[in-house]
Amino acid sequence: MESKKEDQDKTPHVEIAEEILPPPETTTILVEDGPALKRLLTLNLEIYTATKVINKYNADDLVEYLKRNKKVDLIICKNMIGKENTILKTYYYVNSNRLKIPIILLGNNPKLHNEVQMIDPSDWKTVIKTSAKLLNVKAQNMIRQELPDYFPIETKTLLILNNAPIDIMKQCDDGTFEVLYKAQDKIDKSMLRQIAIEGCHFLYIKKKSRLKFAQSFSNDVQGVLQKEMTDNDRIYATGATFSYSKQLIATSGLNERAVEMAQTTIGSMLRLTESSKDLAKLLEIISESEEGYLYKHSVMIAIIASNVISKMEWGSKSQKESICFMAFFHDITIPDDDLCQIQSNSGLEKAEVSEELKNKVKNHARDAKELITSYPNVPYGAESFILQHHGMKTGIGFSDNPTDPNISPMAIVFKMVEEYVDVCIHPPKGGIRREEYIGNLKKIYKAGQYRKVVEALEQVILDVPKKEDKK
Repeated sequence: MESKKEDQDKTPHVEIAEEILPPPETTTILVEDGPALKRLLTLNLEIYTATKVINKYNADDLVEYLKRNKKVDLIICKNMIGKENTILKTYYYVNSNRLKIPIILLGNNPKLHNEVQMIDPSDWKTVIKTSAKLLNVKAQNMIRQELPDYFPIETKTLLILNNAPIDIMKQCDDGTFEVLYKAQDKIDKSMLRQIAIEGCHFLYIKKKSRLKFAQSFSNDVQGVLQKEMTDNDRIYATGATFSYSKQLIATSGLNERAVEMAQTTIGSMLRLTESSKDLAKLLEIISESEEGYLYKHSVMIAIIASNVISKMEWGSKSQKESICFMAFFHDITIPDDDLCQIQSNSGLEKAEVSEELKNKVKNHARDAKELITSYPNVPYGAESFILQHHGMKTGIGFSDNPTDPNISPMAIVFKMVEEYVDVCIHPPKGGIRREEYIGNLKKIYKAGQYRKVVEALEQVILDVPKKEDKK
């Protein structure tokens, strides 16, 4: 429930005189691994304080930068990234080298009370105001009135809605806010797609209305996705809920609202698998969509793996539900799309990222399995299937043994389909030669469940008829 103070807060319209903003003479380093929060803070820091924002993945990346660049005016840092004590490593380096750089901690750490400014990461308004103070940006040079009490919503999240549930605002180049849609206005989806392409990643709602938005959005989404719709519309709508679900999980964990959105998204993914009458066309629509790699990767796995399962003697509807659940959660703990594309130990070793990020990729199957322990009614066996989806029973790293007999059949299906999907998204020069691809798999997998999965995958991607169907 919102406080009375919030309810009574009548935030005046913000006006910024562009000519009195100071030039970007200050530098702020932001250490945050959540893509949505990273974009939000970067945008507003640059608008309201005119600082130059440099993003770093973790403490190691930050320290390397500080060794080469002494001119840093502010550090904004997450408490922990993965298992790294990011804020402690950052603070100890700055302090031991007497750099005298003020630090804002996004979160709380009892070891650093009175040493750094601690702010709840969801309170971006206070982060911006405190940054301005630490950067010595005078009030008259920053903004004449209080920062607006608005809450960000990713633009593409709204693409699933036909009408705005409440007033939706857009942030202008000069920092002011204007109403883009009034409550119940019809949403122009082509326009939203265009402004998202042009870089408008967020729209805004009044902070005190965020619960109403979440409730309306959830109700509307469930209603929309339960209706019959074209493959194109369902692919786009499911992409919007996938993005929103990931944002909720990244910022709040698997709370009640995040679970509700995940269930809605997984249910829509399952309906996509059931409506795939023309598999080739469906996959083409997905691959050519404007969605990110992780969504394309996940929904294509769900569709192809469901078709493979239908060819297996043990296949059932419950197994298809499990595969959609796996497809949604298997890479959910990896922070960005680039890292999600690493599919092997050699690829991980060659990746030009910090050791901390490599560990996040290396441990993502195990981390996903731990995440879903708080999810209600997890499909039977899904925890172990997710743990093993790269062929490792521990959920750590990528298997170098392609025919490990200890891996469950469901994990084998997922692993093989995921590898094929990666080739579909990033085809070799000249395109995919499917017959050749299947031929290579048959040379590797010659017996047992592995061979049966190859044969089922062959039927799916080559549309090979069953023997009894042949004349």
